[in-house]
Amino acid sequence: MYIDEIHRRFSEYLIPFSSLPIRKGLLRLLGYVKSTSFYQLNLSCFKPKIVAFSDSDFTACRDDRVSMGGQIIFIGQAPIVWRTFKEKCISLSTMGAEFIALTEAAKEMTWFDRILGECCDRKIIEVIKEKPTLYVDNLAAIDFVKSPVENHRSRHIDVKLFFIRDLVYKELFELKYVRSEDNLSDIFTKAPTKHDLEKFVDVVFKKNVNDTVYS
Repeated sequence: MYIDEIHRRFSEYLIPFSSLPIRKGLLRLLGYVKSTSFYQLNLSCFKPKIVAFSDSDFTACRDDRVSMGGQIIFIGQAPIVWRTFKEKCISLSTMGAEFIALTEAAKEMTWFDRILGECCDRKIIEVIKEKPTLYVDNLAAIDFVKSPVENHRSRHIDVKLFFIRDLVYKELFELKYVRSEDNLSDIFTKAPTKHDLEKFVDVVFKKNVNDTVYS
């Protein structure tokens, strides 16, 4: 049933573009795979600092108006986690959707930070002196996390709020603003243009993520 539903939605999406939507869509997909087959991730020696990016697309799903979230997490130059996910509740504002997405990214980032901390204790890697950094392109969400004030509109995300504030107040990671055009996770929540895709590939596969945009 699930496969049939995916097939139906995929066909409906491509119908306006071709009389043979599935065939043309699959040919384009195979062409993309062939043209990018030489790309590879840089998993060589690196400075073990965790850098993460989070983004959301408010009410992205037209069927139920649930927002989509996206994240990508780096250890040094290597991307180790990247995903697009459907949020589990309907947000009433862009800030709410961004907040839920950044909380998911913070959970993943904190888990990896603990793993690296254990590696440091066992002297597997060098001691990490820099805090993990999470970049978000929504100032309202950042202010919401850092503000000690809570109102009735935020009670539906009460648990997430206390979780993320606890991490911030204990200074376990830094929460910073990044422009939308420089947010690497933006590509996971919206249909990318050719320029967006090329920029993403350039940073992830060719350059040092810490030196290009975020030091």
